Amino acid sequence: MKKTRRFISAVMALAMVSVLAPMSAFADTVVDDTNNPAPKTAGFDVKYTYTNPAPTYTVTIPAGVTLSDSESVKKSIKAENVKNMEENGKKIVVTLNAATNDNDTDTTFHAKNGESDATYTITAGTTAVKVGDTVAEFTDDGSVELAFSKITLPAKPVAGDYTETLTFGISVEEVKVETLLTTITGAGSNARIATSANVTYSTEGIATLTFSGTVSYQASPAWGWWGYGWTATVTPAEGYTITKCVFYDDANRTATDSEAPFVVETTEEDKTPRINGTPIDGGKSQSKGLKKIEVYGYAN
Repeated sequence: MKKTRRFISAVMALAMVSVLAPMSAFADTVVDDTNNPAPKTAGFDVKYTYTNPAPTYTVTIPAGVTLSDSESVKKSIKAENVKNMEENGKKIVVTLNAATNDNDTDTTFHAKNGESDATYTITAGTTAVKVGDTVAEFTDDGSVELAFSKITLPAKPVAGDYTETLTFGISVEEVKVETLLTTITGAGSNARIATSANVTYSTEGIATLTFSGTVSYQASPAWGWWGYGWTATVTPAEGYTITKCVFYDDANRTATDSEAPFVVETTEEDKTPRINGTPIDGGKSQSKGLKKIEVYGYAN
């Protein structure tokens, strides 16, 4: 009988402990209301952090090339096993860093045999390259063909090998996204000779427009900058790269220049704005002036 009473007492004690113990919920939220128990809620955050795998790649640079005196010779730079580039906003950049007989002043390279000098050029795709230029970019597997022109020998060639060593650099860089950086338009009233007061920028400090020759500004009617025999050049400010400029004439006809220097000009005989020698109106002699320039590129 005593044992039975002791067992019942123990059970009651356990029950009391159970009632008095606080109830715990998720996310370390404690709900404690013994006097007036009521339904409770508690928040619980679920989180997982994913990190993009690091980029990997294999780039193969040709071991060398033997030039010809009759035709060009082609070699390819190859990128293989390229992974996780775009996901990380990266790209592989291959540059021509150095040439033993050349500097970065022009696109003519020199293979030498002692003091005897033979010349050649290198083209990546359709672009002639020089020391310091980018010759290939990859975000996936692929190849870029380098064309080595036929060699030009000196007037009195010397028997033996004409050689030069090229050094290429390979790096992984951030992908720069081209955006509209600023829009350059005319400002002020009519001016026989346009000045900086007749130029305004939608965003300051990104690019500058400079004139050479005599250029006028016509606000009404809205011709913009106009005249004969003048040029205008768009130059990036420090810390910015311009990738293209879109030029607008007075009738909103456009022409795009995607290679520096970014220049628009007129001739002494025709006031039609020309980009890389091509009239903005297609040669119809209908343009009266240039009224807007959109500048695209990115911050370095």
